[in-house]
Amino acid sequence: MQIRVDKYIQELLYENDSVNIPGLGGLVTEYQPAQIDHVQAKILPPARDVTLNTNLPIDDGLLTQRVADAHQLSGLEAEQVIRDYVESLQDALNSGEIIAIEGVGRLYKNHSGELHLMSDHNNFDTAAYGLPAVTSPVIQRQEIKPATAVVAPATAATTKDGADTWTVISDWFQQNLWIVVSAAMVVFVVTVWLLFFNDTQDPTSGLSEVKELPEDRVNVSPGDIEDDELVMEEPTAPGEEDNNLSAEEPAPSDNSTPPEEELDTESPTISPEQNVALIRIGLFGDRGNVTKLVQKIYDEGFEPYTREKGSLIEVGVQFVYDDQQEVRANLRAVQKKFEEKAKVVE
Repeated sequence: MQIRVDKYIQELLYENDSVNIPGLGGLVTEYQPAQIDHVQAKILPPARDVTLNTNLPIDDGLLTQRVADAHQLSGLEAEQVIRDYVESLQDALNSGEIIAIEGVGRLYKNHSGELHLMSDHNNFDTAAYGLPAVTSPVIQRQEIKPATAVVAPATAATTKDGADTWTVISDWFQQNLWIVVSAAMVVFVVTVWLLFFNDTQDPTSGLSEVKELPEDRVNVSPGDIEDDELVMEEPTAPGEEDNNLSAEEPAPSDNSTPPEEELDTESPTISPEQNVALIRIGLFGDRGNVTKLVQKIYDEGFEPYTREKGSLIEVGVQFVYDDQQEVRANLRAVQKKFEEKAKVVE
């Protein structure tokens, strides 16, 4: 039974970046971006062309498996078919013949006995397969010279007045140059201080210190935040504090309710080897808005995080991922549920 091995080589190049032929080398496809041929006035689509790498003579198993599956052969039988095919190619090449591999190119040996491949320039990029070259004729543009404006000569009086004005300005700058330089330096120093060293929290924001959510939490709600954590308390004198404590202390009662059971916020610890991504939803200056958004993130089944950014609080979603496709999927979900401008920051 005659088996056309070259047909399976062409099929595998559409599915893989390289296919090794035991005893010959590897056929490797390389991506070529779209190009403009100025000589032929054509726009060529992106493509994947094939080259021969004689340093890859080891069998990668792709060709053997494809032949075995196509003809219901065992692995040993398929390997024997490929060995016979390679031996026939070697005999023909050693005799000076040029061997054609259908849809791939032609193999030949030069005067030094080195094996080469002349590619048929078949496009193995399935994403751009079938796109033809587009003819784009050269557009001839005529240079348009701008019209020269005719300027009326200035009168002697105008010239004299203008010269006097610039003379006065020049003399003033020469006499007061140190004032101008000093003012510029003051403005520069103040600007740098405001941008890089002014970390004072905005007193009108009403924010107290924000607790950073633990990094090892995965979709576990921390419970409701107490209201007294959201209010900035006014300082009181030592005497007034004792009076307030004694006045506000309730009398003991038999009907007093037992204290609420403390909420367990323990969660499985994330392994250090796991990859963690952060998607920022936004920056907020109001603690109440931060609390509502964190609870909403838990309600939607995500793991939130918060961290300080100067006088603002950054709120977002954190999760463990295995590949970039999972990161993009979570980013689309966060943009759909919370904020279209959400983005991955880490």
